Amino acid sequence: TTNGVINAVMSEHRRVNISRAAIDKWQRPAATVDFLVDEALTMENFIKDSTVNFIFEIRGDDFVITQFDVKRLTDSDHIMTEPKLQE
Repeated sequence: TTNGVINAVMSEHRRVNISRAAIDKWQRPAATVDFLVDEALTMENFIKDSTVNFIFEIRGDDFVITQFDVKRLTDSDHIMTEPKLQE
């Protein structure tokens, strides 16, 4: 399982571009990668700029997302707001 941010959704090709976190288990640094989306998943659930947790597998030369979930903010996450201007 890894996480990342969806940069682009290419529904017609069942492909998403994700900037993913490092994968320590495989000694892989963080990277931006194009992933195919498994036929069992609904493309409408992939939304640009969403932070997601996902599982992928390697099929031939392709990285294929087989499970995913949109990451939910918790109390420990910081929400950035626009600064208020002084009047």
